[in-house]
This record gives sequence, structure tokens and C-alpha cells, in this order.
Amino acid sequence: MPESRKKPSILLYNNRKLIASIGVLFIIIGLITAYFYWGIEPHETISGALCGFGLMISIIFFTLKKPIN
Repeated sequence: MPESRKKPSILLYNNRKLIASIGVLFIIIGLITAYFYWGIEPHETISGALCGFGLMISIIFFTLKKPIN
């Protein structure tokens, strides 16, 4: 099967290290934003959203299983 026609589940499984790295990066960016902008309302919301998005991506990473052909 050509690379561009692979199923999405196979693409996710093959790039799982990249997915984990992106999730951890979002969590770290959210934590840094929350630390430096504590008490400033729009930044607290943005940092919470970044941490939540990073956690969601990390959970997806931990639940990936090898797809059955």
C-alpha cells in the first residue's frame, strides 16, 4: 500500500513517539504559561486549555494498540 493511502490507524501507530512528544510539549508549555501568568485571567484559561489538550494527546498515545490488518 502506498504511503499516502495508509489507514489513519496505521499512521497514528507508526508516529506514536511524535504524538507523545507533542502531548508532553503542550503540557510543558501550559505549565510554563500558568507559572508566569498566575492571576492574569486570559492566560490562565489558555494555559489550562494547553495542559488539557496535551493530556488528551498523551492519553491517546497510551491507548494506541497495533492495528490488525
